[in-house]
Amino acid sequence: LKIGYVEQFSIFDSCQGLKRSIRETAESLRKLGHDVVETQIPQFDDGVRIYLSIQSANYDYTKDIKDLLDKSEPPIPEYKIVLQVNLMPSWLRPFQKPILKAMNRERMLQYANYCKPLTVNELYHLQSELVAMNQEFDEWMMENKFDALVIPPSALPAYRNSQFQDLTLPLYTLVFNTLDVPAGIVPVSKVMPDETF
Repeated sequence: LKIGYVEQFSIFDSCQGLKRSIRETAESLRKLGHDVVETQIPQFDDGVRIYLSIQSANYDYTKDIKDLLDKSEPPIPEYKIVLQVNLMPSWLRPFQKPILKAMNRERMLQYANYCKPLTVNELYHLQSELVAMNQEFDEWMMENKFDALVIPPSALPAYRNSQFQDLTLPLYTLVFNTLDVPAGIVPVSKVMPDETF
């Protein structure tokens, strides 16, 4: 098989443990006889933008989230940041960017720039971008003759219990939802004590 691998993406730098894991996985696959090459997925950042924009396109998408919550018990603390952002009233949303900037929350600000209500016309153009991006990805896979890709699932390793409430979730795998291709996560290593972000 010909397999492409990616250590990190520009939107979020991968931690050292994940980069090492990807390199070790690539080397293991080479030893098994596969053709393994380092690569970069085209328009990856655009995939993140399109995914988040579509997810938040509904003007009152907070209602969808509220409807999913179990009213008989409070949400677990790990969902605190996610719910604060997603359940923000529509009238307050124009103020979220200056607030996040003042709080020095650059990564959340980056996501917030993509999350806004869209008109039907804006959504139509976004869907056109999505179709073009999917076609470009398919052509890129065929031109490079890749049978599979190996990438880190996120910029950070799996969180310990309760850590999610303090960290933004920089998932790489969400782009494959946008590309409409199958993806899975396989644990291959552990973070070493000397590997810090």
